This record gives sequence, C-alpha cells and structure tokens, in this order.
Amino acid sequence: MARICLYGDLQRFVRRIDLRVKTGAEAIRALAMQIPAFRQKLSDG
Repeated sequence: MARICLYGDLQRFVRRIDLRVKTGAEAIRALAMQIPAFRQKLSDG
C-alpha cells in the first residue's frame, strides 16, 4: 500500500490517495486509468 500525494497543478485531481501498488510507475498508471483528465495533463506537460 502506498500513499500518493499530489501537489501544484496536479492536486486538483486528487490531493491524497492510498493505492495498492509496488512502484511509482504503477501508481501513475493507476491514476491515469481512473482519472482521464490526469492522463491528459501528463500528456500536455
């Protein structure tokens, strides 16, 4: 279990969330799957 905290522009999607992941990459992938706007923001930069 990992607690993910987002700051800056990304905190508008979720400020803090607990995910059952093993790596940071898994956490980013999980957030991108659950929040389409998060994925778009990552793509836009």
